[in-house]
Formats: sequence, structure tokens, C-alpha cells
Amino acid sequence: MTFDRKRAPGADVAAEEARPTTRDANGSFVAAQAAALGVSPGLLQRKIQRRADERRGGEGGARADARGELPQSTGGGANEDSHVAELKTKVGALVNQRFGGDYKAAFDHYDGSHDGGVNRDELVQLLADAGVGNAFTRGMWADGIMEKLDLDKDGRIQWSEFQNGIH
Repeated sequence: MTFDRKRAPGADVAAEEARPTTRDANGSFVAAQAAALGVSPGLLQRKIQRRADERRGGEGGARADARGELPQSTGGGANEDSHVAELKTKVGALVNQRFGGDYKAAFDHYDGSHDGGVNRDELVQLLADAGVGNAFTRGMWADGIMEKLDLDKDGRIQWSEFQNGIH
């Protein structure tokens, strides 16, 4: 953590306060970003570090949600199971409330391009409507889901892939 001291022209030095800021590996400030997202700078810094580790292929490379937990597989275990359960519960509630429990109708609704598959952007909208993640983490959730469910790696989750993974 570093401390920035800013001095306004003519300001009393005794009245100045140090403003703590957190810097990422590139030296940019994350405190304002963290405040805008409603998370602590430390949590945001850990997420930035995990993302950097992931890009380098090193340890700690898994993506985290707003609570710092993993929405995708990092080797299995109870943490992954809790995220799968959360995803299925929230999507199930959405399907029940808005589509009368009809998963196919929900799938067709979110297939906005009507090409027979839900792409990443369409999946992000489904996750938003289901209350999964937040604006900052939803893309990471979608990436993890696409990685697991898009078996043919065509950039779209087909109905059969969706049915096997979500329903």
C-alpha cells in the first residue's frame, strides 16, 4: 500500500490527510474502481492478481466472483459443487418464475440471435436476469460456464449442452 499526499496551492499542510491507495502490478490505482464496485481494494487487488496469474498460466489463475470464490472448476471439490448448486438454483428459480418451469422456452428466449445456441453475451444476460454474480464478475461466470458446457467449442451453448449442464 502506498500513500499519496496531494497539496492544494495555499493549503495548510497540517490539514492534509494521507489518502491510502492500492496499486496493481502496473502501478495504476484500484481504490476508486473498488469503491465503484462496492468491494474492498484488497479484494479487487487479489482478483487482479489472480487474473494476471491466469494469463501467465501460473498458480492462482482461477477466476473469482465478488466473494473471491471460484465459479468454475479448479480441480473439483466442495467449492465447485457449491457454485454449480448456486447456478442451478438461481437459473431454476428464473425459469420457474418467468417461463413456468420450461427450460426450453427459457433457452429459446435467451438465444436472441435464433441460431440454435446461446453465445457468451446471451449467457451473460441470462446470468444477470437470474441474479448470478454482479456486473463485475458476471463475465467471469460466463467464461467458466462456456468453458465447461460448450463441448464443441463453437462459441455457443447448444440446447443439448445447456440441458446437460444447467437443467
